[in-house]
Amino acid sequence: MSVTYGMPQQIDAVTWRLPVTTDAFAPATLYVYRDGVLVDTVVTSTGRADLWLSVPAGTNPYYEVLDEDCRRQPAHPGRFTVYWTGVSGAVSYTIEEFVASVWTERATVRDDGAGAFRWISRWLEDVATHQFRVSATDAAGNSSSTTSFSALMVRRPDIPDATVAKTAAALTLDVTA
Repeated sequence: MSVTYGMPQQIDAVTWRLPVTTDAFAPATLYVYRDGVLVDTVVTSTGRADLWLSVPAGTNPYYEVLDEDCRRQPAHPGRFTVYWTGVSGAVSYTIEEFVASVWTERATVRDDGAGAFRWISRWLEDVATHQFRVSATDAAGNSSSTTSFSALMVRRPDIPDATVAKTAAALTLDVTA
């Protein structure tokens, strides 16, 4: 069995319509995964369905549609989530990323007294080790020593840039990696 994707169509700022077809015997169930997590099932009596997908600005979700309820391999996200616990006397925390041999400030998180904090990185390059560090700042502006860590990003690769040119004589597809 196979699922064929049609051309996605953007409906509004966050909504996309994705037509799909399956060659599975009708009625067929389509399993819709977002970043490796089952988010919807659609039953089709014709083998065709329009899926309505939400893609908020600044996100890069990975959707996959299957016509078999099979065991999924994990789809790893393209961002790191940094968690840390608060320290006594801190009013804020600075998160930095090591980019091109320089520590670059990415965010400042205010200490709201919750005791535990979270920050999500930008979309990161695949098959690369990324370094981050977090430091606390007190009311007088003094910074603590940093807690540093590094991690290897392993995610689904980016979709290559592609252009399609069609003339009466030929169809050209250029893909750039």
